[in-house]
Amino acid sequence: MPPQRPIAIRATYESRCHMAITPMAGSSAPLSVESLQERIAALERQLADCQQGALRAQTMHAMFEHMHLGIIIYQLEDPNDDSSLQLITANPAARMFVGGFDILAHVGKRITEIFPNISAYPESLRQYSLVASTGVSQDMGDLPYYDEQLGLDAFYSVQAVAIGEMQVAILFEDVTERKRAEDRIRVYEETIGNMETGVVVLHLTAPDNPESLTIIAANQQASYYTELDLQHKIGARFSEVFPDAVVNGRAATYAQVAASGKSAFVGEFPAVIHGQHEWVSIKAVALPDHRVSIIFDTITERKRAEEMLRQNIQQEETILAQQTALEALSTPLIPLNDRVVVMPLVGALDSRRAQRVMDTLLEGITTHGASIALLDITGVTVVDTQVASALVRAAQAAKLLGTQVMITGIRPEVAQTLIGLGVDLSGIVTQSTLQTGVSLALLRPAQRGAAARN
Repeated sequence: MPPQRPIAIRATYESRCHMAITPMAGSSAPLSVESLQERIAALERQLADCQQGALRAQTMHAMFEHMHLGIIIYQLEDPNDDSSLQLITANPAARMFVGGFDILAHVGKRITEIFPNISAYPESLRQYSLVASTGVSQDMGDLPYYDEQLGLDAFYSVQAVAIGEMQVAILFEDVTERKRAEDRIRVYEETIGNMETGVVVLHLTAPDNPESLTIIAANQQASYYTELDLQHKIGARFSEVFPDAVVNGRAATYAQVAASGKSAFVGEFPAVIHGQHEWVSIKAVALPDHRVSIIFDTITERKRAEEMLRQNIQQEETILAQQTALEALSTPLIPLNDRVVVMPLVGALDSRRAQRVMDTLLEGITTHGASIALLDITGVTVVDTQVASALVRAAQAAKLLGTQVMITGIRPEVAQTLIGLGVDLSGIVTQSTLQTGVSLALLRPAQRGAAARN
């Protein structure tokens, strides 16, 4: 059985106290009362020192037993033989780093007997031996291992610390969380570093106080947008670097996002960046632990495209309004009296304009209560099937409203075209000129009937 460490500690201090008291017990020379009192006082002081030392040793032992660091202590028996490191003791936490077996059951054995695989790592063995022989401690670095209990890759740091003559303490510390945090930070920094958008990360150190926002990270693009070397502003108060953000309320928005954990779209703002007029979009993205990431993105090209589109739409609306005005002018409805209206048509008559003629004619008939409507096609350049059909439809629609339609301005070539197209104009009064049509329309009904028959 390995020796119990508390017994070893007490034994050490009891032996020291015994050495201090023994000379008095074995002395045969007579002592004066004063000398005896002085000797007793000295022994009492030594005993108190011994008791305090034992108490300190017990405290150190308790710390040794309950530390989260794994500690294994070796004694180097032969400075010329690295494998002569002999196990002296270890604390309970060391078991986690050596595979979970009871390492104290191997006290007194050589390191190569306890860990045969260490022979495959002569450099580590050599470093342990050098620390024990030279008294110079050494950091062995972070080493990976597989945590079978969790089923995850993990890391621990190893330090070889000189603690006494030819003795070395190997300290093991689980640094998995630290390594993972470092990896997350590295990945995050690489990610924001390679982003084309500007990123500034702030930490709200005091809740409800926007002025406590501190810059903890920033990429090069953020420096471009702000025209500041933000890499040298890490650790500075955001309000000191950007005092305008306090005035315009953006700092308060960033603080609210950091405190609430709810991201927010801050807005789109014009800016002059390196002498160029730009537009910048700003978003505040909530991060854990009262942090917020401010993302700057240029939207100048989008804004220019939107402005161009707006101008195009405005231009199209203007053109459409002009077309509507021209169409209104090209399809005027002129009342001659309370029962006769005239619509002179000029130019080409396409389907769009034909519909406009129909709408204007019917609306005018209804508005003026006209009983006769004259459609003058003197100015129509081409009369084809589409034009003829439009005229017939207009006449039929007007008839349904109780209005007679008279088509005037039928030239000889137009008459031939209408006959050639087989257009049925029965029931529609036609006249060769607008003048004759107007004259006929203004006659009284009985006179108009006689004139039409003649």
